[in-house]
Formats: sequence, structure tokens, C-alpha cells
Amino acid sequence: MAEFPKNRPQDIGSKENINSMSETGGSRRETTDRIGVGIDASFARGRRRHPRSDGLLKALTVYFCLGFLLVSSLIVAFWHFIEINEAGTAEAFVEKYISGKDIEAWRQQLRLNLPNTYPDYEDASRLAYDVLSPALELGEITYLRRISPSFDGYPVWELFSDGVHFASLVIHDKSVGFFTPGEWEAMRIEFDFAYFDNVEFPEYRVIVPAGAVLKVNGTEISPDMKADLTVAYPAISLFESGSAVAPCDIYVFDDIYFLPAVSATLEGEVLGFKQNGEHEFFFYYPEIATHSISVTLPVGVDAYVSGIKLTEELASREEIDGELGQLDDGGTGTLPRLSVWTVDNLFGEVEVEAKIDDNPVALISSDGGNYKFDTPAECKYTVTVLVPAGAELFVNGRAIAQSERVPGGATAEDIAYGFTAIGRYEVSELGVIEGAVPAFDKYILTGYLAEPNVTAKLNGEKLPLAGKSASGYEVRCDFDYSVGNVFNGDRIAAAEKFADSYLSYICGGGAWNDPANEKAFNDNYNAIKAQMIEGTAGYVGVMESYRDVNLMPKYDSFIIGDKRIVAPVAYTEKSLSCRVEFIVTRTRTVDGAEQTDTLTGSISVLQVLYKGEWRVWSFVYSPAENSGQ
Repeated sequence: MAEFPKNRPQDIGSKENINSMSETGGSRRETTDRIGVGIDASFARGRRRHPRSDGLLKALTVYFCLGFLLVSSLIVAFWHFIEINEAGTAEAFVEKYISGKDIEAWRQQLRLNLPNTYPDYEDASRLAYDVLSPALELGEITYLRRISPSFDGYPVWELFSDGVHFASLVIHDKSVGFFTPGEWEAMRIEFDFAYFDNVEFPEYRVIVPAGAVLKVNGTEISPDMKADLTVAYPAISLFESGSAVAPCDIYVFDDIYFLPAVSATLEGEVLGFKQNGEHEFFFYYPEIATHSISVTLPVGVDAYVSGIKLTEELASREEIDGELGQLDDGGTGTLPRLSVWTVDNLFGEVEVEAKIDDNPVALISSDGGNYKFDTPAECKYTVTVLVPAGAELFVNGRAIAQSERVPGGATAEDIAYGFTAIGRYEVSELGVIEGAVPAFDKYILTGYLAEPNVTAKLNGEKLPLAGKSASGYEVRCDFDYSVGNVFNGDRIAAAEKFADSYLSYICGGGAWNDPANEKAFNDNYNAIKAQMIEGTAGYVGVMESYRDVNLMPKYDSFIIGDKRIVAPVAYTEKSLSCRVEFIVTRTRTVDGAEQTDTLTGSISVLQVLYKGEWRVWSFVYSPAENSGQ
């Protein structure tokens, strides 16, 4: 701000001027006297002839002298009056007021006067003492009288520090009478907050429901202080953002330094609030002004409100048990699980929908804001079942018609890596051997609200459940052929022979470090391959194991004992499987000392009739845990 010069009233007169005027007047009298001498000489004879005229002249001269003395006295008295009142002018008082204060006096003035001029909703005393007075720094102080007084007609003087306005001073004249010298006093001083630019006053925003009564630091705020701003009500849910169903008032405070304490009421009810960031507060409408909705749908279905997908960050969720359908009678009794979403603090009506994989789900009802959706096909259990061909299938105790079977039955791909005994092997290519793929019926059943109970019979005999899996709403159940005495001597001998060859192969390693053993190791390796079918996954697996087994230690001796056939299953006349369990005792020399260990486990073998001979299509080697490898 430009520096304002001291505004002193101009001198309207001085002693020098008055003396000058007196001197000028004296010269005129001298001229008159010289002219008068001539007059007296001319009329000397006349006066002698008229003595009365001479007395009149003398009287006039006396009166003139007395008048001159009176006027001179009045002029001197008036000038003395001006000198006396000049010392009592407002400007002189302001000059003296300013010159008599050092910086500490100004700070004390700030501490004393600020609480009287600051709004009640702030702790002005704390602000003055702790923040503003330490920050007050003043340079050269000048002043300027305000042209239009604004404090009840009293003179107001604006004070400047280095040309920057920092305070307003209101003064009052206590003198009585026109001729009494002025007696000025300071009535009020108001400091300009704009001067404290080195103190940051944060702007606080408080948003309340329309018509709410706001209090800041215990002081009720006048509605006239509402800011002329339009903002979205921040307490409105995301589902109604942008709508006008929740009007609000906003108050802006830029003269509060300390974090305020805020409260609000609406129609007498205390409102809850939230601090949104460091400098904003917003209050919630009372619950009576809002409503809630609930959305009930199967687990796995997505709920949408106003097009926004519900998450646990936006709404509350719980799981409850649903109801069973007609197909679930006689089942496991497990109830379907439903999600119940609750959305609170809504002001108007919203659109509610449900989807699964972007497909809409049918709405059953929406009474009272409680939305219930149907169970889509994707949320109903689908059961895939493999059973030996011709077996009877029962779901929840009810027989399933054979017309429900998948045409063509199960393929080798369906069986591969399934739960049946043959499914544990790599059989996806077993179809190249005619008649080797076992005949399994395949069912795909759906529409169950709870995981169903599945059983099967073949020739009146209950079939064992080979295995079951459940992933979401997908369930698979595999039933195997019954274990029976279906192996003749040739088949048993072929399975045992393969187990002996494989155990000899892994126990007779060491050719890598013992060339003398290379021939024996290769013989065992070739014996295994001779019992398999070249090109199958099992055959390739043996070839890939050659190096690893060759690096295994060589045992000096091993005895295969307690060998037995377990779980023999004949699938067709050209395919069967069994598990050979074994115990092998092995001995080898380590650092000159003899060591003995035991290898236990099983070898599961899938045999097929290939070119008139029983060959191993695939096998699974399973050493027991903590057993020698």
C-alpha cells in the first residue's frame, strides 16, 4: 500500500503575518500624518475663527486611538486562541498517541482490545496472547483521517505501518464549550487481520442440513452468516450423489485460528457429524429424515444401487440361510446361503438391480424397500456324475431317469484325472486301443438350491464313491466299479512282474558312478520299457527318469517282500488296474560301514491288452512318507 503522509491542517495565520499587517498599517498612518500637516497649516486661520471645530477634532482623535487599541487587542487575543487550540487538535492527539508507544505497548494494546472486537465464537484472548501479539511487527507509523467517520460520528484515524494499514483508531473530544481547548481520548482501536499475513488463518467449512442450528465453540451462529455457495451435501450416499433430495447450508469461517468445536441441531435433535479432512465438518440428517433398503440375493450375485455395485465399503452385508426348493427334499439338508445388503441414509427412491456375469437377475419383490431377487441358474448347484454304464443313479433319494444321461456316455477325456481308479492315470489317449476305454455313463443335473446327496447302484449293489469335488456351485461325483475277483493268474503275474522290474530299477542305480553296474542298470531299465507301450505318457515318463535314477545310490542287495495286490478293478476285457503294495529291505556300504533301510509304498498299474499281451499303459509310483526314496 502506498504510504500516506501525515495530514496536518494548513495554518490559516501566524504572528509574523499579523505583525506584517501591523507594520503595513503603521506606514499608512505615517502618510496620513504627513498629509495632515498640510491640512492643519491651510486651515490654521480657520480654526482660530471657529474654536468649536477644534474640540471636535480632538474628540475624534481620542476615539480613533481607543478603537485602534481595541482592535489590536482582539487580534492578539484571537491569535492566542488559535495557538492554544492548535495544541489540542485531533491530529496532535493522534501524533502524541503514536509517538508514545513502543512495540511492546502496541502488542499489549492488541491483547487488550482484540477480545472486545473479535467474534464470540473464537477464543480471542488466546488468539491475541499466543498467536497475534508475538507476530506483530511495526515499521514507520503514519496516519490518515477517514473522510466519512463510521463509528457513531466520532473521528476515525487509519493507522499505517510502512504504508500498510494495520489498525483503526476512534477518538473522542471530552472538552465543553467553544473556547475550551480540545481534550481528546482514544475510545476504540481495531486491528486489521489482513495485516497479519505472516499468520495463516485456515478456512473452516461447516456443512449442515438445511435449517439446522449451528454452534461453534459454544456460540450460536446467525443464519445470516451462511455462505452464498452451492455444494453437494457430503453426507449423502454415493448412490444419491448429485441429487437435490438433501439440501444443505454451508458456513465458511476464515478468521478462526484454532480447530473449533462444532455442534448442530435440527428441530431440537442433536446431529451426528464427521470431520472431512482437516478443515471441513459436515453433519448428518437425523435418522427420521432418511430411510434404508435391504437387498437379498444368493451368494455370488452382485447387487447394484443406482448403477453402483455394492461392496462392504459402501454398505453392510451379512449371510443368512435361505430356503430349500422342491428338488432339495431328501438331500443333505444344507441350506442355501443368501447375502443381505443394507444401505442406510437414503433420502429418495433409488434403482436396485442384481446381476451375475453381467446377466440380469429377476426381482421377486420390493415391498417396504426390501428387495428380493430370484436364484439364477448360475447359483443353483450343477452336479456332474460318472457311473459305470448301466448303473442306477439317485439324487436326494430320487431315481434319475436314464433318459437324463449325456448321449454317448463319458469319453476318455471325462475319465482322465478323475476320481475313478482308472481316472488317476493318463488315459485321455486310451481310446486308440479299441475296447480299452471303460464304459461310464455321464449325467449333468442342475437346479438344486443346496448341495445334493448323490448315490449309485449297479446290479442292486451300492457302488463306492470314488471321489467328490465342489467348487462354488459346481459338484462332481465319480463312482467306480465294484472291487471283485476279476484277476486271473496271468493278469496278476503281469502286474507283479512290472512292480518287481520297477523296484529293481530304482534300487539298482549307481551306474553313473559305478560303470561295473551299468549293464545291470540298463537291463532293468529296458525290462520296464519292454512291459509298456512305446509312445504312451507312461513310457515317456520312464525314459525321462533315466538320469535321475542313475544318480541314485546303488544298493549291494535288496529284498522285495510282503508284496500284495490291492483294489483290482476290471473295466473291460481289455483294461484293468490294481495297486501293488510292497516293502523293500535294502543294504549298501557307506564309508566302509554297512547300512540298511526300508522302502515302503505302492505302485498303481493300469494294464491293457495290446497285441495279445498285457502291457502297462501307465503307472503311479507312491513311496510312503519318510520312507527311503
